[in-house]
Parts: sequence; structure tokens; C-alpha cells
Amino acid sequence: MITVHDNLFFLHGKDMSYIMKKDEAGYLYHLYYGKRLGEREYRIPVNYLRGFSAADINDKTVRDTPNNDVGWLPKDEQGKSLDEAPQEYPSYGRFDLRTPAVEIEYGDGNRITDLRYDSHEIVSGKPDLPGLPAAYAKDSEAQTLHITLKDVVAKITVILSYTVYEQHPNICRNVLIQNNGKETILLRRALSANIDFAGGEHDVISFPGSWARERHTSRQRIHHGIQEFSCARGASGHQMNPFIIVCDTASNEDYGDCYGFSLVYSGNHSTIIEKDQYDITRVQMGIHPGVFTWELKPDDWFQTPECILAFSSQGLTSLTQSYHDFFRENFLHGYWSKRDRPILLNSWEASYFDYNEETLLTLAEKSKALGIEMLVMDDGWFGKRDNDHSSLGDWYANKKKLPGGLSGLVAKVNALGLDFGLWMEPEMISPDSELYRAHPDWAVQVPGRTPAITRWQYVLDLSRTEVQDYIIDAVSEVLRVPGISYIKWDMNRHITDMPDSGYNHRYILGLYRILDKLTRRFPRVLFESCSGGGGRMDPGIMYYMPQTWISDNSDAIERLYIQEGTSYAYPLQCMTAHVSAVPNHQTGRITPLSIRGHVAQFGMFGYELNPAAMSESEKAEIMQQIETARRLRKLMRSGDFYRIASPYAGNDCVWQVVSKDKRETVLLFARILSVPNPNVTTVKLKGLLPGENYHESDSHRIYGGDELMYMGIQIEAGAQDYFSILKHLVIN
Repeated sequence: MITVHDNLFFLHGKDMSYIMKKDEAGYLYHLYYGKRLGEREYRIPVNYLRGFSAADINDKTVRDTPNNDVGWLPKDEQGKSLDEAPQEYPSYGRFDLRTPAVEIEYGDGNRITDLRYDSHEIVSGKPDLPGLPAAYAKDSEAQTLHITLKDVVAKITVILSYTVYEQHPNICRNVLIQNNGKETILLRRALSANIDFAGGEHDVISFPGSWARERHTSRQRIHHGIQEFSCARGASGHQMNPFIIVCDTASNEDYGDCYGFSLVYSGNHSTIIEKDQYDITRVQMGIHPGVFTWELKPDDWFQTPECILAFSSQGLTSLTQSYHDFFRENFLHGYWSKRDRPILLNSWEASYFDYNEETLLTLAEKSKALGIEMLVMDDGWFGKRDNDHSSLGDWYANKKKLPGGLSGLVAKVNALGLDFGLWMEPEMISPDSELYRAHPDWAVQVPGRTPAITRWQYVLDLSRTEVQDYIIDAVSEVLRVPGISYIKWDMNRHITDMPDSGYNHRYILGLYRILDKLTRRFPRVLFESCSGGGGRMDPGIMYYMPQTWISDNSDAIERLYIQEGTSYAYPLQCMTAHVSAVPNHQTGRITPLSIRGHVAQFGMFGYELNPAAMSESEKAEIMQQIETARRLRKLMRSGDFYRIASPYAGNDCVWQVVSKDKRETVLLFARILSVPNPNVTTVKLKGLLPGENYHESDSHRIYGGDELMYMGIQIEAGAQDYFSILKHLVIN
């Protein structure tokens, strides 16, 4: 997987290679990232005729060279300009004047760092990252390369780490920065990954959004100058996901070189793309440098979050499947990582805050009659909470609503044959709460200023150990109630009033400590992440909570866009998707129950409605949906996902999931708006066994695998808006 020949570093994973080279002066260059290459001598792509100083004009060879850039580009002692060469981890202000990956301010105010190769080490497996979530590997699965760079003048050590996997086209990268000097320094920028792509035209695919419109797909050309994709709201955010794809301009689902960048981090983040004067495209990802400073005292170190790269030479679908496989096999862990999830009903849209023990038990009884497996009690069960104006932080039962307390309600729900879960927002504190009256200083704030309030709540200061311990103890006390097997962990506001520019990272480290303690203490509790819906859908949270409520918007049509955008990096088993009532509570749209059920199948399936408000025919259809979900949930959790037709490109959306052994597949066809006098639509499936016969579950028709892939299957869409059909095919 990893070999070193003199000054060349070769990293080989499944169908890919990553190559670096150090020169005589000790600078580390990025040579190649792409389809697998052989190991031979490779030249550093530097134009030696650029970058000469004015003194070199006396050299006739240089003086007589047509159109040379005399005097403009800085050069090292070998006569090479780092400012035009692909760098591996560029530092600020010396020989490379483009955007740096690391920037350090020293005691005298200067920010010049000159990093050169010192040593390297290859180890089996993958070391953990202290205090941070990260991928894992057995010693037989992966190798890790540590390259040590040093600035001998400033006494700075930087260790670049690369883990490559035998069976995955992924590389995990992180950086450790250590102050070996005698004075305190300020780390102004510490990015997790930098890649310089030499030449060529590229597109970037990003995933912007907002509340109720998360992770919509945006594709644009990479142009000269700087493009940034970032969020600085305290969490990874609705506004820009910490995941991008850089790809050939002609690439599509099945063709072209594609590179993925996924940051394992839940706080402020940034991806910076700079295309320079010589058409080198620099891609960087890490903690947002615009709102970050970290003090490093002598002998202190700083560990960046992990960045997970992926490469595909066969288009976007292959890139997506590589991320899904990697997250499932070498990232998600714990009891629920490879288990089917319960089909639940969440009480929120059934009753909002207006419930008590009696109404919840009625909801549980009606849910059980439909075949639902878990009841989740949402916001409103604690303190004196009847609306969102109070009680966050007071995590004890509201006895007016639950006279028997949590234990009494949970026991009764369990006795009906249902699992039980509940909603919490542990990172928040209400001004009107017993906790705030006892500890007003626990809210994030700048001394002398009244903190900004959002949704009648403040953010707890998770950088403080005593606050972390309070949350751990409070949540533990709730989970010690017998029969609670699920927590929906919400975070419903941005973080404002951060007291310094290193605060957000300290907050995130505190959050990770809390989640690590709780998930180890209660390994069989299913934790689901929520942040106003999908405002914290990132691998950092996914490490502790294997599924996320990816949007508060449960409208089936909007979910086509949200779930497709989310699918580019994140497996279906990490997305929660629910059927809700109509008119939809977010869009007001009225869609058939069929399309709501079909779209929700492509995620961890559940409901957000009141069964008592449903007609008998709707209840019968829900029972069929639940039967289908039980039949499909292993396939949805573990299969290969294909985007055959995109709602971003037209009126139809077609998704497919194929089992790993290719013996089972499910197909969704959804048409958003009715088409007058339409043609029959032909859909060609993917990833099947051409020589086998597939049996369709509903019609009992037999199709050849080759027929389904090469001739296609015909879909007759009805004359209606929001038409959908689900086809399940299996080799008998």
C-alpha cells in the first residue's frame, strides 16, 4: 500500500495512487492523485526558467530565454519557484505566495514559516486521533504514513499523516502541529488537507442550503481566483456541508475523474479552492481559518480534524459508493452500525407540545396497531415546558403531563410491545429554567455583554468541563430509566457571542467528549442527531450518532432534492426519512400517501403524523408501507445506491439500490408534475447480473438482468402530479 523509493512516496489504495516527492532542499511536492500508477521515477512539475532573481540576468542562458518571468517569482536555493509548483502542505509567506495550509504568528509579529522534510515513518493500521472522531482500521486493512516537516529557525514540527486502505479508494489525512520553541505562538490557520492539481479544467460540486432546504446540489466551473465554501455559525450548518467534489468538467454519474473531500468535523469549516496564474488548482479543507486562532505554548501541540478523500475514475456514482462503503465498514461503529433500525413514530407533528400521558398512550396504541415498532416522545416532556420559552436544561419529567414520571410512561409503552425514545436538546439552556437561575454563567457569553437569544434559548458553554459533566450526568439519569432505547439529540440555534476565536473548536471538543462518554456508557441506545433538521449532518456527529434527521422538511417533493444531495457522501442508513401528514407542515403541499412512503423508504423509515387522523384506507396503506420497509431495510442499509435520473435535471427522479451480491434491487420512479399526452418512459437499471432472472414482487413478472439494464423497464406515469412507483426485484 505504501512504499518509499529514495525521495518518492507512493500511496496505493483500491484503483488509485497518490504520489509525493521531496527535493534536494527538503520541500515536499504533490505529484499525482488519480488512477493507479506504477512505481518509477517521476519529475517535479516545475518550470526552472521561471523565478530567477534580477541578479541572474548576468546568466546568458536565462537572459536570452524568451518571455521568462525575470524577478517576479520567489525561488529557493535550488532555483525553483514553489509559487508555481504543486505543494503538499504549503506554509505562509516565503517561496509560495498562494493560499497557505498553515499560518503561524510568532512573538515578534512575523508569520513566515519554512517547512522542510525531516523524516518519515510507516505503521500498520491507523492510529486514533486524541479527542476527535476518526476512521479506524485493522493492521491488516491499512497502512499509515507519517511525514515530519520542520522549520529549524522557528522550531516548528508538522506531522502529515496519510492512511490508505487495501480495499477502499480513500485516504484519511490529518496534521499535527507542535511548538518546539521557547515562546508562545499563535496558530492562525491549520487546515487538514491540501491538494494541488496541476492543469486541466475542473468543476466543483458543493452542497449549500438553509433550514428546510439542506444540501441542495450546486455545480460550477472552477475559475481563476479563489472560491470558498464555508460555514462559521458554530456548527457544520444548514448553509454549506463540509463535503465537496472536484471533477472533470465532462464527468457525470458514470464517467470521469472525481475527487471527494469530506471533513470529519462538526464546527466552523471551510473549503478553499484557488486557481492560480499557471492553472494549478489548489483545494484545501479544514477548520475555518477566518474565525480561528489557537495558542500553542512551548511543547504544546494541535491536532487537526481528519479529512477523508476519495477518488473515482468512473464518475460520481462510483465516488458515492466508495464513500458509502467506507463509512459503513471503517467509520460507523458500535451496536447499531450494522443493525436494522426500528420503524418509529415521532410525536412532534402529531401533537407538538400539546400532549400528556393519556394522549401519548393512545398514540402508542394506534401506532402499534399499524405495525410501528417505536414511539418517540418529542419536545415538551420536561420541566414546565408547554412551549419553547422555558425549561431547557431541566431534564426531569413534567409531572403535570406525566404524573407517573418517565418510568411510568415508558413501562406502559413497553407493555404495549413498543420500544420507547425521547427528544432532548442537551447543549441548550433557557433563561427561564432552574439551571439558568443556578448557573447564569454557564451560557456562552462575552463578559459585559448580554448574549443574543434565539428561540428563547442560550447555548451552554461546552468548553467548560463542569458543564460537560452536568450534561453527561443529566442525560445519563434519563437513560437509566428502564426501557428507553433511543435519543433524538437536537441543537436548535447557531452559536453566537463566542468569547474568542479559538472558542468554537473548544466547544466542539467538549461536545465530542460528552458524546464519547454517553455512547460508551449506553452502547445499545440509538442516538439520532438533529440540528433544526439537517444543520449538523457531518461525519463528526455521524461517528457517535449513526443516523441524522436530515431536514425538518418532510415534504416528499423537497425530500427528493434533500435526500439526493445528501446521498453524494452519506449512506442511506445515516438519513432518517419520515412519512408526514398533508398539507405538509413545512410547504403546505398536498401529495399522495404513496409518494410520501416511496421517498421515505430511501432512508431510515418512520412517521410524523397522528394515526387517529387517518382514514381506514390510509391506515391500510400505512400498514403496507411498514411491511415494505421491513422487507427492504437491510437492502437500504447495506446496498449500492444509484442516481439514475435527478430532480435537479428534470421532472423525473429515479433512484435504485442494489444488494452487494446483486441478487436484489429496488427502484423508485417519481414524476413531480404531470405531463400531458406523455410517452411511456423507459428506465435502464444498473448494477445487476445480466445472466440472471429477476422476479418483481408485486406483478410477479420475470425480467432478465440484461433486459433490465440494456433494454430497460417501461414506466407508465399516470395523469397526475406527484406520481411515483416502487419496484422490488429479486433473483429467486
